[in-house]
Amino acid sequence: MKKLKLGFTLSEILVTLGLMSFLLLILASTLRNVTPDQDKIMLKKAYKLTETIVSELVNDVELYPEPEDASGDWALANTGSVNNYYSSGPVSGSTKFCELFKSRLNVAKTHKTCAQSTSEAGMRTSADSLVALRSFTTSDGIDWFVTATDFGTNSAPCIIDVDVSGFNKGVNCFEGDTGCSSPDRFSFQVYSSGRVVLLDNIAKEYLRDTKIAN
Repeated sequence: MKKLKLGFTLSEILVTLGLMSFLLLILASTLRNVTPDQDKIMLKKAYKLTETIVSELVNDVELYPEPEDASGDWALANTGSVNNYYSSGPVSGSTKFCELFKSRLNVAKTHKTCAQSTSEAGMRTSADSLVALRSFTTSDGIDWFVTATDFGTNSAPCIIDVDVSGFNKGVNCFEGDTGCSSPDRFSFQVYSSGRVVLLDNIAKEYLRDTKIAN
Protein backbone atom coordinates (compact mmCIF):
# COMPACT_ATOMS: atom_id res chain seq x y z
CA MET A 1 0.00 0.00 0.00
CA LYS A 2 1.45 3.34 -1.02
CA LYS A 3 1.90 6.09 1.52
CA LEU A 4 0.04 9.35 0.93
CA LYS A 5 2.26 12.26 -0.15
CA LEU A 6 2.06 15.11 2.34
CA GLY A 7 3.14 18.75 1.75
CA PHE A 8 4.73 20.26 -1.35
CA THR A 9 8.10 19.94 -2.94
CA LEU A 10 10.42 22.94 -3.11
CA SER A 11 9.91 23.24 -6.86
CA GLU A 12 6.13 23.31 -6.44
CA ILE A 13 6.39 26.08 -3.83
CA LEU A 14 8.67 28.13 -6.07
CA VAL A 15 6.32 27.75 -9.03
CA THR A 16 3.37 28.79 -6.86
CA LEU A 17 5.21 31.85 -5.53
CA GLY A 18 6.21 32.79 -9.07
CA LEU A 19 2.61 32.62 -10.25
CA MET A 20 1.43 34.67 -7.28
CA SER A 21 4.04 37.34 -7.95
CA PHE A 22 3.02 37.50 -11.62
CA LEU A 23 -0.66 37.85 -10.71
CA LEU A 24 0.13 40.59 -8.16
CA LEU A 25 2.06 42.54 -10.80
CA ILE A 26 -0.90 42.32 -13.20
CA LEU A 27 -3.31 43.37 -10.44
CA ALA A 28 -1.15 46.35 -9.42
CA SER A 29 -0.90 47.50 -13.04
CA THR A 30 -4.66 47.18 -13.48
CA LEU A 31 -5.38 49.14 -10.32
CA ARG A 32 -3.07 51.93 -11.44
CA ASN A 33 -4.99 52.18 -14.69
CA VAL A 34 -8.45 51.96 -13.15
CA THR A 35 -7.85 54.24 -10.15
CA PRO A 36 -7.05 57.73 -11.46
CA ASP A 37 -4.51 59.96 -9.81
CA GLN A 38 -6.00 62.46 -7.35
CA ASP A 39 -4.13 65.38 -8.93
CA LYS A 40 -5.63 64.54 -12.32
CA ILE A 41 -9.13 64.51 -10.82
CA MET A 42 -8.58 67.88 -9.14
CA LEU A 43 -7.11 69.41 -12.30
CA LYS A 44 -10.15 68.32 -14.29
CA LYS A 45 -12.41 69.74 -11.61
CA ALA A 46 -10.57 73.10 -11.57
CA TYR A 47 -10.56 73.34 -15.36
CA LYS A 48 -14.24 72.46 -15.74
CA LEU A 49 -15.13 74.97 -13.02
CA THR A 50 -13.11 77.65 -14.79
CA GLU A 51 -14.74 76.90 -18.14
CA THR A 52 -18.24 76.91 -16.63
CA ILE A 53 -17.81 80.14 -14.65
CA VAL A 54 -16.15 82.00 -17.53
CA SER A 55 -18.92 80.91 -19.90
CA GLU A 56 -21.58 82.09 -17.46
CA LEU A 57 -19.86 85.44 -16.99
CA VAL A 58 -19.20 86.21 -20.64
CA ASN A 59 -22.85 85.45 -21.48
CA ASP A 60 -24.29 87.50 -18.61
CA VAL A 61 -25.46 90.73 -20.25
CA GLU A 62 -25.99 92.40 -16.89
CA LEU A 63 -22.39 91.89 -15.82
CA TYR A 64 -20.86 92.27 -19.27
CA PRO A 65 -23.32 94.30 -21.37
CA GLU A 66 -22.63 94.98 -25.02
CA PRO A 67 -21.00 98.39 -25.60
CA GLU A 68 -23.15 101.19 -26.91
CA ASP A 69 -20.93 101.66 -29.95
CA ALA A 70 -18.66 99.43 -32.04
CA SER A 71 -15.51 101.03 -30.63
CA GLY A 72 -16.34 99.95 -27.08
CA ASP A 73 -14.87 97.01 -25.22
CA TRP A 74 -16.68 93.72 -25.69
CA ALA A 75 -17.20 90.70 -23.44
CA LEU A 76 -14.74 90.37 -20.54
CA ALA A 77 -12.82 93.43 -21.70
CA ASN A 78 -15.83 95.54 -20.71
CA THR A 79 -14.57 96.60 -17.30
CA GLY A 80 -17.33 99.10 -16.61
CA SER A 81 -18.77 99.14 -13.11
CA VAL A 82 -21.56 96.65 -12.35
CA ASN A 83 -23.13 95.28 -9.21
CA ASN A 84 -21.85 91.83 -8.30
CA TYR A 85 -25.06 90.13 -7.21
CA TYR A 86 -23.09 87.20 -5.76
CA SER A 87 -21.47 89.52 -3.22
CA SER A 88 -21.95 93.04 -1.93
CA GLY A 89 -20.72 96.12 -3.72
CA PRO A 90 -19.90 97.09 -7.31
CA VAL A 91 -16.91 95.75 -9.28
CA SER A 92 -15.00 97.39 -12.10
CA GLY A 93 -11.62 97.87 -13.75
CA SER A 94 -8.79 95.37 -13.73
CA THR A 95 -10.19 93.52 -10.70
CA LYS A 96 -13.70 93.06 -12.14
CA PHE A 97 -13.18 89.60 -13.64
CA CYS A 98 -11.18 88.38 -10.64
CA GLU A 99 -13.89 89.48 -8.19
CA LEU A 100 -16.72 88.00 -10.25
CA PHE A 101 -14.82 84.74 -10.81
CA LYS A 102 -13.91 84.42 -7.14
CA SER A 103 -17.46 85.06 -5.94
CA ARG A 104 -18.70 82.01 -7.83
CA LEU A 105 -16.28 79.60 -6.18
CA ASN A 106 -16.62 78.07 -2.74
CA VAL A 107 -13.74 80.00 -1.18
CA ALA A 108 -12.57 78.68 2.17
CA LYS A 109 -9.79 81.21 2.75
CA THR A 110 -8.69 84.42 1.03
CA HIS A 111 -4.96 85.13 0.94
CA LYS A 112 -4.75 88.13 -1.40
CA THR A 113 -7.31 90.59 -2.65
CA CYS A 114 -7.85 90.79 -6.40
CA ALA A 115 -6.05 94.12 -6.37
CA GLN A 116 -2.98 92.34 -4.99
CA SER A 117 -3.02 89.55 -7.58
CA THR A 118 0.26 88.79 -9.32
CA SER A 119 1.23 88.01 -12.89
CA GLU A 120 2.05 84.53 -14.16
CA ALA A 121 5.76 85.34 -14.14
CA GLY A 122 5.54 85.95 -10.41
CA MET A 123 3.66 82.73 -9.79
CA ARG A 124 6.20 80.48 -11.45
CA THR A 125 8.61 80.90 -8.59
CA SER A 126 10.01 78.70 -5.86
CA ALA A 127 7.60 77.00 -3.47
CA ASP A 128 8.68 79.31 -0.64
CA SER A 129 7.69 82.37 -2.63
CA LEU A 130 4.56 80.87 -4.12
CA VAL A 131 2.66 80.61 -0.84
CA ALA A 132 2.72 84.40 -0.46
CA LEU A 133 1.11 84.83 -3.89
CA ARG A 134 -2.00 82.68 -3.47
CA SER A 135 -5.21 84.55 -4.22
CA PHE A 136 -7.48 82.15 -2.35
CA THR A 137 -8.04 78.51 -1.41
CA THR A 138 -11.31 76.74 -2.18
CA SER A 139 -12.98 74.25 0.14
CA ASP A 140 -11.62 71.32 -1.88
CA GLY A 141 -8.05 72.36 -1.03
CA ILE A 142 -7.10 73.84 -4.42
CA ASP A 143 -4.98 77.00 -4.31
CA TRP A 144 -5.91 79.58 -6.95
CA PHE A 145 -3.79 82.42 -8.36
CA VAL A 146 -5.87 84.83 -10.44
CA THR A 147 -4.18 87.66 -12.31
CA ALA A 148 -5.82 91.07 -12.18
CA THR A 149 -6.28 92.31 -15.75
CA ASP A 150 -8.51 94.49 -17.90
CA PHE A 151 -7.94 92.28 -20.99
CA GLY A 152 -7.13 95.46 -22.87
CA THR A 153 -3.41 95.53 -23.68
CA ASN A 154 -2.96 93.58 -26.93
CA SER A 155 -5.94 91.44 -25.85
CA ALA A 156 -3.80 90.00 -23.06
CA PRO A 157 -5.45 87.06 -21.29
CA CYS A 158 -6.04 86.61 -17.60
CA ILE A 159 -3.69 83.99 -16.18
CA ILE A 160 -5.14 81.55 -13.66
CA ASP A 161 -2.69 79.21 -11.98
CA VAL A 162 -3.87 76.39 -9.74
CA ASP A 163 -2.06 74.17 -7.24
CA VAL A 164 -4.43 71.21 -7.25
CA SER A 165 -2.94 69.52 -4.20
CA GLY A 166 -2.59 72.71 -2.18
CA PHE A 167 0.53 74.43 -0.93
CA ASN A 168 3.15 72.26 0.79
CA LYS A 169 1.43 69.09 -0.44
CA GLY A 170 2.36 66.96 -3.41
CA VAL A 171 5.36 67.75 -5.59
CA ASN A 172 4.68 71.52 -5.81
CA CYS A 173 5.92 72.07 -9.36
CA PHE A 174 4.86 73.16 -12.84
CA GLU A 175 5.51 71.24 -16.04
CA GLY A 176 8.99 72.25 -17.19
CA ASP A 177 10.39 72.68 -13.69
CA THR A 178 13.55 70.68 -13.08
CA GLY A 179 12.74 67.07 -12.19
CA CYS A 180 8.97 67.61 -12.45
CA SER A 181 7.52 64.59 -14.24
CA SER A 182 4.08 64.67 -12.55
CA PRO A 183 3.20 68.33 -11.87
CA ASP A 184 0.46 69.44 -9.50
CA ARG A 185 0.49 73.09 -10.59
CA PHE A 186 -1.11 74.16 -13.86
CA SER A 187 -1.88 77.34 -15.82
CA PHE A 188 -5.01 78.44 -17.69
CA GLN A 189 -5.32 81.44 -20.01
CA VAL A 190 -8.70 83.17 -20.05
CA TYR A 191 -9.29 85.47 -23.03
CA SER A 192 -11.77 88.32 -23.21
CA SER A 193 -13.94 86.28 -25.61
CA GLY A 194 -14.43 83.66 -22.90
CA ARG A 195 -12.03 81.12 -24.39
CA VAL A 196 -10.06 79.11 -21.81
CA VAL A 197 -6.72 77.64 -22.91
CA LEU A 198 -4.47 75.18 -21.08
CA LEU A 199 -0.79 76.11 -21.11
CA ASP A 200 0.60 72.72 -20.10
CA ASN A 201 0.88 69.66 -22.36
CA ILE A 202 0.67 67.24 -19.43
CA ALA A 203 -2.57 68.90 -18.32
CA LYS A 204 -4.01 68.36 -21.80
CA GLU A 205 -3.09 64.67 -21.55
CA TYR A 206 -4.78 64.46 -18.14
CA LEU A 207 -8.00 65.94 -19.51
CA ARG A 208 -7.98 63.49 -22.42
CA ASP A 209 -7.67 60.57 -20.00
CA THR A 210 -11.10 58.92 -20.14
CA LYS A 211 -10.39 57.02 -16.90
CA ILE A 212 -10.68 60.25 -14.93
CA ALA A 213 -14.16 60.79 -13.55
CA ASN A 214 -15.97 64.04 -14.28
